[in-house]
Amino acid sequence: IPQVKPSEEDEESFCSPAPVAVWQQRAAVHLARSSCEQLHVRGCLQQGGGEKGKKQMNKQLVSAVIAENLSEAERAVSGGADVNARDALLHTPLHLASASGNIEIVRMLVDARADVRVRGQDGDEPCHIAASQGHMRVLEFLLQHGGSLDSYNNEGMTARHLINISACVISAQDIAMEG
Repeated sequence: IPQVKPSEEDEESFCSPAPVAVWQQRAAVHLARSSCEQLHVRGCLQQGGGEKGKKQMNKQLVSAVIAENLSEAERAVSGGADVNARDALLHTPLHLASASGNIEIVRMLVDARADVRVRGQDGDEPCHIAASQGHMRVLEFLLQHGGSLDSYNNEGMTARHLINISACVISAQDIAMEG
């Protein structure tokens, strides 16, 4: 899973990115944060464009994708967020949505022209991420829209390899729970 590392600038902003543990567990803090994000996105839309406004909308898109909040992600995109904006690890919102398995957000990003073949710093495309997390619906959708099972990441792995590894891990977990 791509790690979200806030910069100093993010930490100083009105709403900094949620820690990975919070968004994975969907804790009560996450719900309060979602309300904060909604207010902040609306404020950005009211302030209008400009480079600073666009940068802020990109941050809001990432926050909405992490929070799996489709309506706020749509609002950020309609407000001018770049669906192909990259973080420090060269991951895009589509990488993050593929990691969470949220097919609705993946669909919205692809419909907004997110690049399904974009590579992160590690060479992973969204298909690699979806495959490694076992999100087969997302993987199938990405493949239907130009993704590849056979492109190699920096470790020499393809999405096809990662599907098999993911299946083995899930099987091992099932066996451990039975035993």
